[in-house]
Amino acid sequence: MPVVSSRPRGFKTGVFLLFFAFVVFVVGFTTPYWVGAEYSVNINKISHSNDEYEEYDENTVNENTVNQNTWDTASGDLNQGLWMTSRPLQRLGEVSVKDFTSFDVTGSAAWFHVVRLLECLCVIGLTIACVTALHNGFSRSIAGHYSRSLETVTAFSGLVGFTGCMVYLRKAKHGDDYQEQDVLGTSISVTLNDVTLAWAFYLAAVGSALSVVAALVMAVCNKPLNYKPLDTPTRNPGGTDIFTTAVTHGQGHPGVGGPQPNGQPQSNEQPPPYSEP
Repeated sequence: MPVVSSRPRGFKTGVFLLFFAFVVFVVGFTTPYWVGAEYSVNINKISHSNDEYEEYDENTVNENTVNQNTWDTASGDLNQGLWMTSRPLQRLGEVSVKDFTSFDVTGSAAWFHVVRLLECLCVIGLTIACVTALHNGFSRSIAGHYSRSLETVTAFSGLVGFTGCMVYLRKAKHGDDYQEQDVLGTSISVTLNDVTLAWAFYLAAVGSALSVVAALVMAVCNKPLNYKPLDTPTRNPGGTDIFTTAVTHGQGHPGVGGPQPNGQPQSNEQPPPYSEP
């Protein structure tokens, strides 16, 4: 019989919330949709024949038109997460958008790496909590033991992850932003419009908050287990089996001094040997 069947219903609800929070958090943790923006890119290339700037479109630029006075603005949607950026793979003349190293909403700021560290600690802690919950739910070896380790790990992980989300909320750029950088002799200007938090950020925040709620539910409902496996002998405080003690002292065992079927106690004295009359 699994130990989980002996747990209170509220504790089982807390474990279910833990697994649900873990799935929600991992989806937000891994997807590149923490923040989104609309971008527009203008590119100016220095002509090789003179020092004038010429603007050109990524769809029309080639070796024959590099010195023509044509221009356009590339635009699209930009999404960024903790580990990757979903950006267009367009080419603006001789420079790809991916070469524009500042084409990120967060860039390489120190606070962004702190957020990454906090979220990594959260996902590691929640993984340990889920494994612990499975072990405690289906292992006979923990019967009779009482511990708060599962609730502690779950609550700590959730608080760490939620703290990282709050740092990101405070530090991530909002509204409009303008960036400019020289790449391979080319001046590129990028305008980010309507920078807003995206759905993956909210999933990570909700997942970490739910894990704290799960820890509280488990802590309130967690009680010492009364379940004892069938193959584990029950022992008295002296360390001997209750069955052995009963047999030794003649308690409740027919033929050893205990009560007999007729209600009369049986003497432990041996009958005299049989002799011929």
